Amino acid sequence: MRNLLVISFLLFVVQLSFAQVIFEQDVVKNGGITGAGFSGGLGYGSGAFDIFIEPGAIVKKAYLFCYRVGYPYENEYVLNNDTIVFDTTNLISSFGHLNEYFEPINLYYCDYTSDLDPGITHYDIELPVKTGDPINWGYCTIYMVVVYESPSLSGALSYEMVFNDQDCYGFEAYSSVQLNKVDYNYPVGFALYTDRYSGSLTDFVYDLTIASNYIGSVGGNDQVNSAYGAAGVKGHFYYQNQTLYGLDDDTPDAFVDSTDGLADISGYIDQVTNSFDFSLRHEDYPNNIHISTGVSLGYFVSYTTTCDTFTVDVPAEYLACKGDSIQLTAAGGSQYEWLPQKDLSCYTCPQPYFSGDTSQVYRVRVWNNDSCSKVLPVSIRVVDKPEPPVVSVSPTRCSDSSGIIEVDVVENTHQYLINNGSAQSSNVFDSLSFGSYLVTTVDTNNCTASTDVFVDQTFPVAAFQATPQEGDVPLDVQFYNQSLYGYDYLWYIDDDTLTTTSPQVTFDEEGTYEVTLITYDQYPQCADTASLYVHAEYPLVVFAPSLHTDRQAPYQIYTTGVDAMTYELYNEIGQLVIYEELTPSTGHTELWQPYELAKGVYFYRIVVTYDQSKEKVFAGKVVRQ
Repeated sequence: MRNLLVISFLLFVVQLSFAQVIFEQDVVKNGGITGAGFSGGLGYGSGAFDIFIEPGAIVKKAYLFCYRVGYPYENEYVLNNDTIVFDTTNLISSFGHLNEYFEPINLYYCDYTSDLDPGITHYDIELPVKTGDPINWGYCTIYMVVVYESPSLSGALSYEMVFNDQDCYGFEAYSSVQLNKVDYNYPVGFALYTDRYSGSLTDFVYDLTIASNYIGSVGGNDQVNSAYGAAGVKGHFYYQNQTLYGLDDDTPDAFVDSTDGLADISGYIDQVTNSFDFSLRHEDYPNNIHISTGVSLGYFVSYTTTCDTFTVDVPAEYLACKGDSIQLTAAGGSQYEWLPQKDLSCYTCPQPYFSGDTSQVYRVRVWNNDSCSKVLPVSIRVVDKPEPPVVSVSPTRCSDSSGIIEVDVVENTHQYLINNGSAQSSNVFDSLSFGSYLVTTVDTNNCTASTDVFVDQTFPVAAFQATPQEGDVPLDVQFYNQSLYGYDYLWYIDDDTLTTTSPQVTFDEEGTYEVTLITYDQYPQCADTASLYVHAEYPLVVFAPSLHTDRQAPYQIYTTGVDAMTYELYNEIGQLVIYEELTPSTGHTELWQPYELAKGVYFYRIVVTYDQSKEKVFAGKVVRQ
């Protein structure tokens, strides 16, 4: 159970989320903080601002803040000749405005820690002119905050970066802001961050009230923005060695005035609860919604604290693949709370699971044992997963592991896995056996997509063709192997074995021959057989001598292998002259003698039967003179 102080603080945090966002809160030993910014008023312009960093200090944190109006095409700043592009997934808050040309207002941040040179304190800034956008749309203003530490500094510094989370209607009232333990012997710096408060319009003036105490009115253009209208008021400051300092035209006294957006508010804070309320109210429309209002963005509080420093481990950013759940981690404290309370498995645990589908900036508050706390931002960028991989598959033979899966290469894919094994850069998986596989691709965001793949198995299929398959002896036959998926082959003609892949065979004797092909792989079950028959026969030849040159030579037919025969002879008017059926003998069989016929033209038709069912027909014409 938390003590009553912590419980009351948690109630405050829930209430706080309706008005402002505590982006970051921390304690730095021997540290300092500085902040300054620039605005062109209408989303473009150029100028400069100065910050202060103790010489020789080490930068702990550096942030850039900006806001976007509408949906501009460009997102670019030039800071000391470096181009800055804000990641719009780093959204701190989003709110509205009565002026339709100011809708919506989105506030972003950029972690500039690794890019900032602590030896540089002067910054030239250019917000390029935007083209093609409606009026007022753009990425407006820039504000830099740097937290640093140095052994030459003393004391423990605490700070809060707090941003607006309510619509700008001209009377923004903020609920209690509870600080870490404040040492009231020293100043408490309060720096405003606003935009479009003034310009030539004198009615863009706001009264600042803290804990019901009026501490001044702000309006006009900061000195660094004097060339532009509607640039707003920004507190330029630094705090170190228990002392608040002003920069630009800001003074570290107890009041704000015109373009002075910095005040020491130590006299206005409830010293029991270390908290305060404050409000910004339009001077001309303090109690009514009005379109002529500026944009309140945030404020920065810095002070000396009696809290001790403590170390926590909170990663600043995560990348999440849409649809996946990732675990966030925070360690080093005694209690935790995550805001906003959405898309997390728990909100008061150190390691919640995030399962949202949109990018989100969380703030995690971490308490140590004496109720002092840190608030740290955690950015989660959600990216789309790649499409499921498209693959081509080559089957494996039944006797080995020769299957292949090839993944189509698409942009941004750099690793491939199979069955959740080790990642590889090649998109080809080979030496695969028969079965199911899970193929996964990994893109440059380390997001994955998978697809189920089945590697089929091929069995040998024996097939071949004989050309010709029948004919007279000597019969030359070419065999064409048409088998599939075979590794080796055996040919048999009756009981004889052939060893060639596609043999050519001459059949010199009449007969019917069974030809068999066996195609096989390494195992007995990986084989197949195909057979066909080749028919070789002796030729049947009719010898029909000319009847007017050799009247003594008989008509003959070569009848070896003939089972039966009929022959017919017709005269030229189609009358049957001779018809006979006989069983021929081996060799030549005499049909008729020429002298038996009268002069004239004759036609013959001979039908022979062999192999019991096959027939051949011979027909021709002879002349008897």
